[in-house]
Amino acid sequence: MSRFIIWFVKITGFLPEVLYFKRKVYYENRKRQSRKIKGPAIIAANHTSLLDFVVLFFTFFGRSCRFVAAEVVYESGKLMPWFLKVLGAIRVDRSSGDVSFLATSIDTLKKGGVVIVFPESRLIKDGDSEAFKPSVVYMALQSGAPVIPVWFEGKYGLFKRAKLMIGEKMYLGQYCDTVDPSPEKAKEIAGLLQKKIFGFEKQVRIREKVGQTGVLNLRWFVADFVRITAWPLMRLAFGTKYRYLDGATRKIKGSAILIGNHKSYWDPVMMSHAFTGRRVRIVAADSIFESGPLMNWFMRSLGCIKISREAIDLESFNYSLDVLRAGGIVGLFPEGRIKSDGEEPEGGLLPFKPGAALLALSSGAPVIPFYTLKPCRIFKRQEIIVGRPLDLSVYDAGGFPSPDTLEKLTEELHSFMQSMPDMIREKEAAVICKNQEQEEALENG
Repeated sequence: MSRFIIWFVKITGFLPEVLYFKRKVYYENRKRQSRKIKGPAIIAANHTSLLDFVVLFFTFFGRSCRFVAAEVVYESGKLMPWFLKVLGAIRVDRSSGDVSFLATSIDTLKKGGVVIVFPESRLIKDGDSEAFKPSVVYMALQSGAPVIPVWFEGKYGLFKRAKLMIGEKMYLGQYCDTVDPSPEKAKEIAGLLQKKIFGFEKQVRIREKVGQTGVLNLRWFVADFVRITAWPLMRLAFGTKYRYLDGATRKIKGSAILIGNHKSYWDPVMMSHAFTGRRVRIVAADSIFESGPLMNWFMRSLGCIKISREAIDLESFNYSLDVLRAGGIVGLFPEGRIKSDGEEPEGGLLPFKPGAALLALSSGAPVIPFYTLKPCRIFKRQEIIVGRPLDLSVYDAGGFPSPDTLEKLTEELHSFMQSMPDMIREKEAAVICKNQEQEEALENG
């Protein structure tokens, strides 16, 4: 009977909930996360309103979740105790010192269930704060269930949008070597959980600032329209042939830094076209933005990041870093400019600026080299080499990298880019040789 009522409420209440709350769900790591919970789990969230449970109830639609409810909720109406029992609530009397709710919760988790907990144990007003109670720590340690941290913005209403971020699973056992820690240790772990949950607010603000989220995002209307409609035209005009080094792909998940050599003004267009499935934020010189009001609007609508070539541009760097932290892609050209007519630097590349290496070390995002073999000409077939993702995080010693480290990594990126044409020729020659050997073996066989 209880299960029937729960699913009846979910099915009949789904549409009204969507229309009223207009949920916007963010994920700490979208690649590895889902709202489909398998096995036992504790959903731990900050507590901003009685509506927090309603939002979680529908957010994790596929699971029947029990939740810890305070005695005051039971006393809010004659039918409320019955309704809470049907929904699977676990009563806690905050003033009595009764911890039987803990045993009930652990038993539910050991049977594979899901329990929702608000560790602050009361509603928190704006500007107020309350340390997390350690009961969630004992619950997790003694059941072995992971904790799914959730942050609520707490703004609900017909003309407001409910925002929340769901974090990756946390196994609190890694912070403690016993299932029954001392009160001091339990409070310490609860503090870590609280810090994790409230840290999500900063991540949400960053993602809102750079506008990286949402398939139907009005901020990206112009860029998405151009990106989609230009794809067949680009195929017709350039007929680009992509050649891949070992481990290379144009299907990027998560954040990445694209670096390309700079032969013509078409290079940023070719870079964006190559990764049509993602929104690439191209770093472009301020002189392009300042060439006219219409161009300034167009470049910003495309999501380009303005950078000054005359001085160290911290604003541009920090914005690019925010894009990467929000899971976006930044495209840049480390040479800093197009080569002048008749200019032929050794190896075909101008010296690199250190921005790409610094971004990679600061964000942890991989660097994907993108080499254009010849300047773009309309109706002339273009060939582009895509390199494998380069992980520079192994060089991150913590803190701001030293000038020597930046210079070394920048030179390594430069050397790798220079060697890409030779690397692809060697790879393709090896494939041809192998095919010839197989054909000869078949003829002789």
